[in-house]
Amino acid sequence: MLVCSTVANAADLQLKVGKGQLVHLPSDAKTVFVADPAVANYQLPASRSLFVYGKAHGDTDVYVLDSQQRTIYRAAIEVRNNLARLQSALDEQFSDAKVTVVEQGRKLVLRGSSPSALDIESMLAMAQSYVEEDSDVVNDMHLDIPKQVNIRLRIAEVKREVSNQLGIKWGTLANGQINFYKRPVEMDLFGFTAFDNPLTGVLDALAEEGLAKVLAEPNLTALSGEEATFHAGGSFPYTIPDPDLNTYTVDFRDYGVRLDMRPTVMEGQRIRLKVRPEVSNLSTEVNLGSTGLLAPSLQVRSAETTVELASGESFALAGLIQANDVSSVSKLPFLGDIPVLGALFRSEDFRREETELVIIVTAYAVEPTAQDNYQFPGQQLQLNSQFERLLWGETYHHRQQPLPASISGRPDFIY
Repeated sequence: MLVCSTVANAADLQLKVGKGQLVHLPSDAKTVFVADPAVANYQLPASRSLFVYGKAHGDTDVYVLDSQQRTIYRAAIEVRNNLARLQSALDEQFSDAKVTVVEQGRKLVLRGSSPSALDIESMLAMAQSYVEEDSDVVNDMHLDIPKQVNIRLRIAEVKREVSNQLGIKWGTLANGQINFYKRPVEMDLFGFTAFDNPLTGVLDALAEEGLAKVLAEPNLTALSGEEATFHAGGSFPYTIPDPDLNTYTVDFRDYGVRLDMRPTVMEGQRIRLKVRPEVSNLSTEVNLGSTGLLAPSLQVRSAETTVELASGESFALAGLIQANDVSSVSKLPFLGDIPVLGALFRSEDFRREETELVIIVTAYAVEPTAQDNYQFPGQQLQLNSQFERLLWGETYHHRQQPLPASISGRPDFIY
């Protein structure tokens, strides 16, 4: 009865493949039985010590008998795959992937994402090599498609006096404030929501009245973390002297509207955007010293900032002011040219014209869509034949949309 009590209190063994456990026996062991040696096996380093180790995924039992054929030890053995070793190997070899190994019965499940389909296949093959042949490796991985960001900009010149008279205060970086606007109105072709914010509304109203001039409206889409560039303008040549060779080389400098951006999609569809817009224009030519060469100078207005905003939000940059001094003379013909007395017949007018560069940026987290979702203006129009033009008096007609492959429904209903 004492032996039975000792055997009944023996704990089951839970092992990993390739791992073992040392068991101390109550008396000297004579015979050891393992029900399935393919799952687990043993060694006897001493008469009262039993070392049991796992070989493959599965369940089995072990019995230990003494010299009088009495059972002095018995236990159920559970052998499971060594997931920690597999997880470590996957993390080391596929650092760009996010994978977790989970065991469900005799199945090994790989969950997570990877930017490469080939890496997913390699991970499945590696997982299969860690388990026995009859075990299943379940692929619960998905391809992590890089996120894309669409940036819409409006770059405009606004008369400074108009902003002051109307009390327009653009959200600027100068006072440490950036105004964000978000008001969804409709779905766009990209699959994201378009927004009608008051920034663009005010700018449209000013442009319609001739109080603002829209310089460019670039629309760029870039992968998260990648850089995109937009340039609208031209290039002008300038000379670079080489005093050693007494020669000149010609190089080119871009001018116009330029935009450099680098968007990064964060968690929760937040977008971190580094944007650098630049507006430049040619001014008067300058003399390059003793060379006697003339080269145009360049007026540049630029800004650079990094902000974080939600998809569909807008912010405005302003405060880039350009001042032009304009002097005009009005005089009576002939009389205004008379020395001394001519001053009585002419008047001078001096005024300063200030323009403010306003940049409105809107960022969207987007995904590609099917080609059929994009329609060009006039794509559904078809040129009429000469007979149709004479008959109907119309040059074009709308194309009929193709009918679906199968139509079902009540016969008295028009589809």
